[in-house]
Amino acid sequence: MKNLSTRRCLSGYTLMEVLITIVVLGTLVSIVLPQYEVVVDKMKSTEGAQILNSLFGAQRRYLIDHGSYATRVNDLDISIPTPQYFSSPSVLSPNPNDPANLTVVPLAVIYTKPGSFGIDFGINIYADGHISCARCLRGFLQCIPDPGAVYCQKLGFSAS
Repeated sequence: MKNLSTRRCLSGYTLMEVLITIVVLGTLVSIVLPQYEVVVDKMKSTEGAQILNSLFGAQRRYLIDHGSYATRVNDLDISIPTPQYFSSPSVLSPNPNDPANLTVVPLAVIYTKPGSFGIDFGINIYADGHISCARCLRGFLQCIPDPGAVYCQKLGFSAS
């Protein structure tokens, strides 16, 4: 009898214990993984926001010096390194004398490289300094407002 109980203690885990462990681990992974992806995407999106903030400052300086906004990035007094997760930024030239136009036409825009994030999106910065985000259609350089804007809000941007 003593030999049987000793062998039973040394035999390892039961099938039920292994299954319960797998279920618990699977549940934890299903909860943590989506949040992890958002955190990684949020970290990646800061690259675009930093570039836009640099362009914003350069556009403001250009406006003071020339009386209008620049129409090309090369006209600005900054050099931008090649982004890892975004395409090269573009600058737009809203009319500085039309206050309504300044809230509609962004000073600069940058688009994600396809496949860098969960969805493709563009980030805009406006003359008042606010940054907004819009979902892009794959294969087009056109972004559309996303009514829910859930993804953009998770990244910390307002919807366009």
